[in-house]
Amino acid sequence: MEHPGIAALCIEFYYGSTHSGKVPLAKLFPDDFSTIIPGHAVAVVMTCVSIFIFLLVFAKKILDL
Repeated sequence: MEHPGIAALCIEFYYGSTHSGKVPLAKLFPDDFSTIIPGHAVAVVMTCVSIFIFLLVFAKKILDL
């Protein structure tokens, strides 16, 4: 994870606070998340980022922003 934003997203998504009333995935699966964020978990975050970027570019083309 070269970009600090991706690392921050992963940490927030998997280890995030319970203020929202939801239990972070790292607490539900402590064996998988005890020492590192698994590669497949990083892939999920990167997929979400990629889709967001794609939709942002698509929206700009459609709305001519």
